[in-house]
Amino acid sequence: MVDSGGFSLLSLPDKKMFRKSIEYVRKMNPDTYINFDISCNPEKLKQYSLSVEQAQQISNENYWDLSELHHPPTPVIQGQTVDDYIDHIRMMKSEDIPLNNVCVGALVGREVEDCINILQPISMELPNSTIHGLGVSIPKLKNEPIRNLLDSADGHGYSFNIWYGDKNKNLREKLHRWIKQYIRFKSMEYTKQITLHDIY
Repeated sequence: MVDSGGFSLLSLPDKKMFRKSIEYVRKMNPDTYINFDISCNPEKLKQYSLSVEQAQQISNENYWDLSELHHPPTPVIQGQTVDDYIDHIRMMKSEDIPLNNVCVGALVGREVEDCINILQPISMELPNSTIHGLGVSIPKLKNEPIRNLLDSADGHGYSFNIWYGDKNKNLREKLHRWIKQYIRFKSMEYTKQITLHDIY
């Protein structure tokens, strides 16, 4: 699975970054890759003077652009409130974006109860869809209701922190931390019945 880098794309909102991401997807030629979504993180939306609806619409436009340049990506449902997420689902349905496999974005930094309150109505709105959680921390994965609402989750955030978060650690120390984290993730996969992806 190739991640969208949606948060990074919004942090560096230029077409050069978009083109480089497309080139990377083509080079990797993954079975699945995630739409170049626009994160609905409040700080970023404020920084670029975007509303939630505008960010959602740009994400949808990116979906169609990517579908023309490569095979269709996995769409990402974005929002801040529960109503935002449901509105985005209905917006995508109105544009005939397939929703049999979806990702749920903007879960980073949310409390467990907040994530449950977002995921439950999404699951009800899309009862036959496979749902992948983006930015789902280990404490959230330990929560049974969250595990029951997700079919898969990813660990890129942990890899990123290990490789780039502490510049004082050498490569050997970082590799050791990554292996420990990987083993921890795989252990959870087998015991908690949820697929965990390390995404690139």
